Amino acid sequence: MTYGMSQHAGGARKNRIYDGVIYLEAGTYEAYYITDGSHSFEDWNDDPPGQPDKWGITIQQLQ
Repeated sequence: MTYGMSQHAGGARKNRIYDGVIYLEAGTYEAYYITDGSHSFEDWNDDPPGQPDKWGITIQQLQ
């Protein structure tokens, strides 16, 4: 994931979103999501992005 692969997510200029699918081989995985402590879900230091349902990380198992 790079800055160039994401788009502005609304609000502050630094808010970014990647709306795509990443396919993984079958197996067991752990996901870790780390946010900037000065600009996060409960503590925005600038305007938050739009679409709160897409804040953070979403994982789905596709059939």
